[in-house]
Amino acid sequence: MKKSSRRNFLGNLFIIPAGLWLSNYHTFSAPARNQVKITAIKAMQLDFQFDGCLIKIETDAGLVGYGETGTDSKIARAHIEHLDYALQRARGGRARLIGGDPLSIRHHFYRMTEMHFPLPAPIGTISGFDIALWDLAGKILGQPVYKLLGGPFRDGCPMYAHGKANMHDPASCRKWAEYIKQQPEGFTTFKIGPGFPLDGPFHPTVTNEEIKLLRQGFTNIREAAGDSIEIGLHCHGEFDTPSAIAMAKAIEHLNIAFAEDFLNPLYSEAWLALKRGTSIPLMTGEKLETIQQFKPFLDSQAVDFICESRLDRRESGIIEQMAVEGPPIIRNGILQVPDKSGLGFTIDEAYLKKHLPEDEPWWG
Repeated sequence: MKKSSRRNFLGNLFIIPAGLWLSNYHTFSAPARNQVKITAIKAMQLDFQFDGCLIKIETDAGLVGYGETGTDSKIARAHIEHLDYALQRARGGRARLIGGDPLSIRHHFYRMTEMHFPLPAPIGTISGFDIALWDLAGKILGQPVYKLLGGPFRDGCPMYAHGKANMHDPASCRKWAEYIKQQPEGFTTFKIGPGFPLDGPFHPTVTNEEIKLLRQGFTNIREAAGDSIEIGLHCHGEFDTPSAIAMAKAIEHLNIAFAEDFLNPLYSEAWLALKRGTSIPLMTGEKLETIQQFKPFLDSQAVDFICESRLDRRESGIIEQMAVEGPPIIRNGILQVPDKSGLGFTIDEAYLKKHLPEDEPWWG
């Protein structure tokens, strides 16, 4: 992750012709349209999911697609029932999700969102449904999803992980640095919190003492990890613009890889002020929904990265163990692109049963 590649990322993104990936998908899917029907849409919560649940779409062909929502299972099930009922009433049953063609991904998305306000409440559920449809499309067509989207753009995807050293204890920082360099994934980029207590969701303007803690903590991490490890600052939209700029200035000299979500996640001119106020690459994305929310960041080039990753050892691999094939292959910090159809993995149903909360129905 060199600075030149960070700076050029969005510029390269703008060169890609709009709609090219969608045309590619239509070409792949046209011969198989209207041959498979959706028979059920289900949701289920796992005991390690805090703000989401799994979506499962079943079909009359025996193929199943999986997705993950941004809502819990009780909300997701209510959304699914309401969406299907509303679509049935609005268009005489012709737009229902149940009985629909799973390959009509764009059609389903717009049908589900057209009846709501610009920020639809069920969007967290709709996103899981959309992901599951892409998984199904790949399985129906015998292609990995990335090929349906026109890829691959590169052989693998550079990944970051989460750092969890006590950044104000140099010995803890050194121990952490030794540990990460021994792990088989070979992560070379880690994001770490600011190192002082946060009063969320909106932290007061940072104090000089907090700036001092931030600077010293990241200095300790840098000295322990050396220049071979990239470090980023992990925030959650808690700060105002003056605070964000002051924090960035305090650690710029440490060659910081990126700063994530200094500001409220929705786009405003504050993001441009922050962009002009620091040389640290900026990152956002995990709290944004729909193209409409991402577009102003891209149009104004207010950020350098749009991404989010949870693949690391922070939770003892609990997420990675959901796949029958084992965890995704990461070597030298690069996620290898899977070649299996759909999203590229098979859900381990036995593993899911081990993590089913007591009051949660099995695929309710």
